[in-house]
Amino acid sequence: MNTGKKIQKLRKENNLSQEQLAEKFGVSRQSVSKWESDQSVPDIYNIIQLSNLFGVSTDYFLKDSETMNEQNPISRKRSQPLFRHCTLILSLGLVLSLLVSMMLFVGLKNSEKDTQEALNGIHKEYYVNLNSYNEILKTVARQELSSQMMIKEAEKMKNHVDALIHTSSQYILLTQRSGDPIGAYLWDMATSARWINREYFLEENGIDTKEEIRNIDADRISKVTEILDEIIYLEKSAGTDAEGTEKRFTSTEMAEALQPKLKDLTELTILSFPQNGN
Repeated sequence: MNTGKKIQKLRKENNLSQEQLAEKFGVSRQSVSKWESDQSVPDIYNIIQLSNLFGVSTDYFLKDSETMNEQNPISRKRSQPLFRHCTLILSLGLVLSLLVSMMLFVGLKNSEKDTQEALNGIHKEYYVNLNSYNEILKTVARQELSSQMMIKEAEKMKNHVDALIHTSSQYILLTQRSGDPIGAYLWDMATSARWINREYFLEENGIDTKEEIRNIDADRISKVTEILDEIIYLEKSAGTDAEGTEKRFTSTEMAEALQPKLKDLTELTILSFPQNGN
């Protein structure tokens, strides 16, 4: 089975439309469609994100499980350029993955303690930005700001959302071998924040802040902030319990506590639009 068919199979098994999968990775629905029809191949970053989302290894997407039909030389001849292309993509992806790993670990000793210290720093930075983002959402939901102040708050929000995407990506890259469950939850919170940002505060290009911000769904945003308050409280409680001990904040118990809250959060944001049957 080729890479495109594998992506399509896993997407449908998880009841996701092409739009929903595209939203999780910040790409267009057309990009997902091209992946599934093998008109293009996801880059190594998106391969890693796909493997984390669907709970499979990166090798699952990168290795082709089909064998060529030796009795059909025409088919084999046609498939050779695609095979060479995939081999080149795989080679470049592996080189890029090694370079990223080297950059992430430069200056760190090769030990679990040093890696955990790096994760602690990323985790702390993530929640600082999440808390700031949440406070801005609360201010916006009250709808007491002037148009000019609303735009300024939206600019601040965009910076915090970008930081959430960046730090959650760092966390996932550092923990992809350890099976740490927290990275996926950090990523889901970050993509939820990005959805809110694009839905209400950014132009259609997904980059520039709107010159006039209207039609804010204050009720939806208030519900989002309530869930984020609960998540931030859980994180602070776990940090207090672990202070001065060897206990890791990325415990299975923490992931289990986050799961129902993340489900509610994604239903309010990423999964809030109707499926179109893709």
